Amino acid sequence: MRKKALLNKSILIVASFFFLPMTSLAADCLVDAGFKNGNGGEKEKKFKTISKALEKGCKKVVVTAGEYNGDITLDSSVSLEGKNRDKVLINGKVTMKNGASLSGLTVSGPGGVSVVEDASVKLNNLKIKGASVGIKTVVGKGKVTVNNVKIFSGKKGMYLQAGNNVKITNCDVSNNKEEGIDIRANVSGTISGNSIINNGESGIEVILGKADLVISGNSIKKNKSSGIASQYYSGMGKTGAVKIKNNAIAGNSHYGINCKTPSGGRPPEGFWEASMDMFSNKLTDNKLGNFAPKCSLSEMMQRGAVMTKEEREAAIKQAEEDKKREEEELKKVREEELIARERKENEAREETLWRLEQERQQKEQEQREKEAAIDELIESLKLIKESDQEDNAQLNKRSKFALFFIGANQQIIRQIEGRKDDFQSKIELLQQNIFEVESETKRSGSQDQLNDFKKSREAIEKNIQEKKLKRGIFNWLKREK
Repeated sequence: MRKKALLNKSILIVASFFFLPMTSLAADCLVDAGFKNGNGGEKEKKFKTISKALEKGCKKVVVTAGEYNGDITLDSSVSLEGKNRDKVLINGKVTMKNGASLSGLTVSGPGGVSVVEDASVKLNNLKIKGASVGIKTVVGKGKVTVNNVKIFSGKKGMYLQAGNNVKITNCDVSNNKEEGIDIRANVSGTISGNSIINNGESGIEVILGKADLVISGNSIKKNKSSGIASQYYSGMGKTGAVKIKNNAIAGNSHYGINCKTPSGGRPPEGFWEASMDMFSNKLTDNKLGNFAPKCSLSEMMQRGAVMTKEEREAAIKQAEEDKKREEEELKKVREEELIARERKENEAREETLWRLEQERQQKEQEQREKEAAIDELIESLKLIKESDQEDNAQLNKRSKFALFFIGANQQIIRQIEGRKDDFQSKIELLQQNIFEVESETKRSGSQDQLNDFKKSREAIEKNIQEKKLKRGIFNWLKREK
């Protein structure tokens, strides 16, 4: 076993001698625009252009003073280092992949610096001039470290998208046409010790939803909109956790701290206070005020935003004690009000019960009266029915012979017809009372009797109509005379 281990170790040592020159070439390369034959041969690690050095697989590229044109991409773990950020100029877009680093030079032109998805990169001691977006990340889970970078004369300073962790320190983001630093939702990290001055929109714009940020020790001044513009989007309902401390926020054209809802909608109650923790800031001379009314911040939170942490904690403690004392004082008043209210409710309840009982009794009385009226009408209609039936029987006694000569008894017909109006009015009144009575049994029985009265009357009226036509031959002869 020991001999085998020694053999393996010897093989590794020999192999390292073969691979050492290749590794050395990949690690350290020098780019100088003044080189005449900078093609990077196996023995030569000098190049005239950055792109040629990157093509040759250089992992660490040091660039001397000069102007270098064209877009470049720093592949994984590639380091590009300028010797003087004021004298090394790249005219083009720089794209950075995971593990790449960029330092000691100036990037000029609209392309700026772009970080690919999920890439963790480092930017240090740079100038970025005239870019549409100075530093741009895409949605992903990368870690972006930016230190001592000056971004100026462009449109948007930084555009940091969801999911990334950022550390932005000691930077100067000034004199751009749009936001200094634009932070989308769900970004975490630290933004500290930066100068964010005289940008065309807000100094820092941040979507609070799911954010986990510390914004501290920054100078945020003279921006054309607000110092810090916090935002709520309805699709990102979760509160953020953004600490804003020890910042100087002054002379901005709108508010020191603004609260905006670009997509419309209304945030949950208390959203702004729950998402921002502010203390030890200096807010002065912001044109529309230090805090936008839309933030709906309590007086305590507004005061606390400019206090030290200790002062704020003391003020909160005092406020809590004052609140407790007020609650104790109000407790007695509320108890007395509760007793008075319960007494009043009991009185009202008893009065309501009494009124309902009176209404019930009155309704029962009305029902009894209606049932009595029904009974009375039924009795009256029975008498009419009996009279109709007796007269109808008399009318039917005449034989066919008598009907032929002297006709039907017109006096009896007139008697039956004379009861018609009384019958009809009583039938209508009975029907109305039946509809209004609540007892199903009473209603059903009474309706059957009413139907019987109508049926009987219809039969008798049909009979008298037939009899009226039979006036007899003697009556016709009298008419002729």
